[in-house]
Order: sequence, then structure tokens, then C-alpha cells
Amino acid sequence: MTNLNKRAEKSLKIILGILTLSLFLAGCGNSSGGSEKTDNQLATEGKALSKQALNDTKNRDEAIKDFPTKAPAEDVATSNNALFIAEGDNGVEILKIGFNDKIEHEYITTISGINASFVALSSDQTKLFVQNKEGFVNIFNIKNIKSPQKERIIAKQAFDKSILSKDKNYKYIPKEKQGMEIYDVRDPLYKRKIAVYSDSEVYSLVLVDHDTKALTATKTDGINLLDIADHKKIHKIGNYPLSGKTLGLSVNDKKGLLFVANGDKGVKIFNLNILIDSMLQ
Repeated sequence: MTNLNKRAEKSLKIILGILTLSLFLAGCGNSSGGSEKTDNQLATEGKALSKQALNDTKNRDEAIKDFPTKAPAEDVATSNNALFIAEGDNGVEILKIGFNDKIEHEYITTISGINASFVALSSDQTKLFVQNKEGFVNIFNIKNIKSPQKERIIAKQAFDKSILSKDKNYKYIPKEKQGMEIYDVRDPLYKRKIAVYSDSEVYSLVLVDHDTKALTATKTDGINLLDIADHKKIHKIGNYPLSGKTLGLSVNDKKGLLFVANGDKGVKIFNLNILIDSMLQ
């Protein structure tokens, strides 16, 4: 059964439950001496409750937070307390992120003078890698996020947008319109391509569920959920549609949050587990 059919079935169950309850309450009101309601009045109330139920169902999987950016968001990277957003000609916007009772963000600064199309952090979160439209990668020291310091520029060939599995055995490289390539990197001297996935575009990806699944940014079709447990049989098992362009993904593992660069829609934030569960329904 498709996600659409399952959601429709859930909506119908909710609607039928509410209609039954409203009719029951109306009957109780009549039997206790309340004013009688005509069939038309009951029908009108039922339609209003049904409409509300449908709206509640449609909104159930919405992002828990979204906010605009100074320019279209092309990519995003998150550290423990900051968010780095590649915004093309506008450079890289840096926000401080707070995780208290609710998710809060505060503008810190912008790295200007660079046409930023991709951002990534070093494993210790002290370096920011920013790729420009020409493919060159600028490396910034971000120990002080209020004042990033440019260190050097490296060629595109010396850096890629790959994601390494937790066991460090496999590397997943998004190839945009060409999909994704998977490499066996257990031998440090020989990187061996073992699989290619080309059924959908992959502009960015994150590994989830013990590296057995991947969330991918498809640009025009929202977020896909792929089963990657068997590299020879990678296939889509879910989708979350988004309006606008879906270009970049980043996960804050400690908070269980997914950050999405959503083009001119800015940045959206999802509870990772809830999002995945909704895509599997």
C-alpha cells in the first residue's frame, strides 16, 4: 500500500471516529433535555470536524521548525551548537542554535566574498569546508564562529562530498543527477567502486538506522529514504515531498534532528525518527 493510500485510510478512520463521537454527543444532548438539532445541523458539524481532522492529518508530519535565510539555501552543515548555510552569492550564513524547551536560532555572521554551493565540517568541528561554484574548496578555522579565519584553498580533486560509514568501510558519494556511487575503502591504498545507484538524483545524503538506510536530497522530489543494506540492491522505500528545491541534508546526532537546505524556502528542521517513521508508513 502506498504512503498516500495509508494516510488516506488513517484520515478516513479519524473522520469516522469523530463523526461517530459527534453524533453520540448530539444524542446525549437531546436525551438530557438539550435543544434538538436537525439532520442538516449535525451534517454541517460533521463536515467541519471532518475538515479539521483532515487538516490535522496533513500537518502531522510537518517540520518542527523552519526559518527563512538571507538567500536560497543550497547546503547546510550542523555542529553541536551552530548551523552553517551555503547561500550561493551571499556566501555562508552562520547561526547559533539553541536546544532548550524549543529550537532557537540567532544570527552570528556571514562569510562573504565566496559563491558557496557546499559546506561541510571536519570531524572535530573546528574546520569548515566551503566549495564554490568553480569547485575549489576554501578551508576556514571556526574555533571562534563569530570570526571564521580562512586558512587555505584546495582543489576539488582533493575533497569530495562523501559520507563515510561508521565502521569506516564504505564511502557514499552523491553524484547529483547521476545518483550515488559506493566505494569499499577498507584498503587505504585502493578505493574500489562496488555499486552505483542511479534511480533518482542525489545531491546530499545522510546515513541512518546503523548505516542500513540513507536519506537523500533529490532537488525536485523532496527527501528519499533508501534501503542500502545490500549495496547491490539499493532501492527507495519512502519519500517526503517538499516544495522548492531540496539540496542539502545534515544530522545532529545528539539531538536526533535533520536539517534540510530547502532553496528559497530556507531551512527546515525535522525530528529524525518521526520523519523516518512517517516515510515508512
